[in-house]
Amino acid sequence: MALLGIGSAGGVHILEAKVASHPLVPFKIFRSRPLTTANLMMFLIGGTFFAMWYFLTYYFQGVLGYGPVKAGFAFFPMASPSSWRPDLVATPFEDGSTTAATNRRRARALGFLWISLIKPADSYAGHILVPSFICAFAMGLLFAPLATAATSGVDRSDAGLASGILNTARQVAVRSRRDPRHGRD
Repeated sequence: MALLGIGSAGGVHILEAKVASHPLVPFKIFRSRPLTTANLMMFLIGGTFFAMWYFLTYYFQGVLGYGPVKAGFAFFPMASPSSWRPDLVATPFEDGSTTAATNRRRARALGFLWISLIKPADSYAGHILVPSFICAFAMGLLFAPLATAATSGVDRSDAGLASGILNTARQVAVRSRRDPRHGRD
């Protein structure tokens, strides 16, 4: 059903771009390689992070037996590092021997690898808190450079459009990973 929706939206967009004299999203903007790459990366990264939170919700409630409120509070330590200023927290990741981007990917991979090793008998504090904190920290480090990449390769007059497309890619990644059994948010 999701593929049908995406295909329909794509078809309407192509038709609108051919028919409209001033399309809402002109295809010429996708000639910018940084914008297209940043959108693809945002879709993939956004999907992996939000899928992690989705499955952690089931783990908290189904395996650890947390109620909805306690499960919500279990996500709190993951929310704060993703909103820290990337220019302040990125400095230790720039050591001269490797690029900051490589270190961001390493932090993300470490967090995901660590959190993938949880078992039903593991505790929140001992096995989920630190790796999920690392994942959220890496997310905060990744979003700002992606936004910069998306807007730097386009005309100044199209920067708002480029930013909007990037945010749409992130939202589509989140929406595409909703539980299909419920059919709603």
